[in-house]
Amino acid sequence: MRFENNLKTNHKKTISNIDQNTLNLLKKYFDVDNVNLSSKEFLMLRSTILEIKKRSFAHRRELLKGTKKSSWSLLNEIESDVSQSGLIEKTTNNEILQNLISEPEEENSKANTKTIIHKFLKEKSSEIEPKTALYYEAVADLMTEILRNKPISSITKKDAVKCKEVFQQLPPNRNKSSRFRNRSIEEILRMRNFQPLCTTTINHYLTSLWSLFNWALKKDYVSTNFFSGLTIKQKTKAREQRDAFDKQDLKRIFNLKKLKSESLDKNKHAYYWVPLLGLYTGARLNELCQLYVNDIKEIDKIWCIDINRNTNDKKLKNASSERVIPIHPKLIELGFLNFVKEQKKNNSQRLFSHLRLGSDGYIKNVSRFFNVKWLPEIGVKTSKKSFHSLRHTFANELKQAGVNEQVASELLGHASQSITYGRYGKESRVEILLKEISKIQIKIIR
Repeated sequence: MRFENNLKTNHKKTISNIDQNTLNLLKKYFDVDNVNLSSKEFLMLRSTILEIKKRSFAHRRELLKGTKKSSWSLLNEIESDVSQSGLIEKTTNNEILQNLISEPEEENSKANTKTIIHKFLKEKSSEIEPKTALYYEAVADLMTEILRNKPISSITKKDAVKCKEVFQQLPPNRNKSSRFRNRSIEEILRMRNFQPLCTTTINHYLTSLWSLFNWALKKDYVSTNFFSGLTIKQKTKAREQRDAFDKQDLKRIFNLKKLKSESLDKNKHAYYWVPLLGLYTGARLNELCQLYVNDIKEIDKIWCIDINRNTNDKKLKNASSERVIPIHPKLIELGFLNFVKEQKKNNSQRLFSHLRLGSDGYIKNVSRFFNVKWLPEIGVKTSKKSFHSLRHTFANELKQAGVNEQVASELLGHASQSITYGRYGKESRVEILLKEISKIQIKIIR
């Protein structure tokens, strides 16, 4: 009762304390300064924290009385309410974080990198995903650390090359590994016996900085984009960077009796159906995890999966990703349509309602199950094998079955490489797509 009483009797001081704690959290986890306390985003954040604190104190009283047995029920209640309210969907929008910031104006020649990246992300917030925004910021922070907070307008070609050279000597997951987490870049560079970042990651870093500096060039913050032309030529072809699963892998992965014991038997339907859908549709992980029940529909009397972004929580890689994929006969044989029917009967809007929306979409739990638990457990996991390997497997099966490349591109959501097909051609009819997708014959253990 003390918190509620303080809120009533000393409202101003209590709110002030909550605001200070909130500012500390924003500074600690997002490195945000100059917060506008009057913004609707901050007021919404304060309101949410107030509600959580009230519920937390009420929950403690129930624990003391013995009417509640653990803190997990509180966490589940909050997660459920937040999910149903759509708050997660709102807060994954990068605009909210950016609108909290009240930035002082600076002369272009004096603007620091942090100011530039905030302005860049604020302008791009409607075009990029929150995950991408965080990635840009992390790469810019790394550059700032390497160059010791050098003003962006003073960065030279030599500095850009230095960044590239340091990237090539850094370990992956630097901030996650206890070995590297609290060490400076200079300390890490003196260390030995670790595998450095792969070429693909280094090129992603350099491309991100190229994009940032290209924007800064247009805004007159810099005179030249020195990160232009620094990417490293790949030694391997794109198709060799991720392995498809072979027949032995697939037998282990889709031992359905064992898979069911780790998924359906634990009421985790996505852990069972999403890998099977990945195998027989070639769809990306989040394309499947974010499906709604009404995305499974009949078109010309053929059951299909409609990959779309017709709700705010759905994200697709590009325009070509929107497509219709006929449901493979094997999926129907395994009972997928019965599962869909059951979800409709339960009045579930989303196909996999136990998955929660996060900064990466709905993929977190399925990715963790498949890539971190399942593949290592069955002895299939390698650095080149992950859920995305199912997409490579699907593409390879289409190729081996002699499926037309244009049809394969439609099924995979790739832009057509042919000007004739891409500009003037219409999408294939679903009966043609079904005929081609049915050519995939993969044996799995039931």
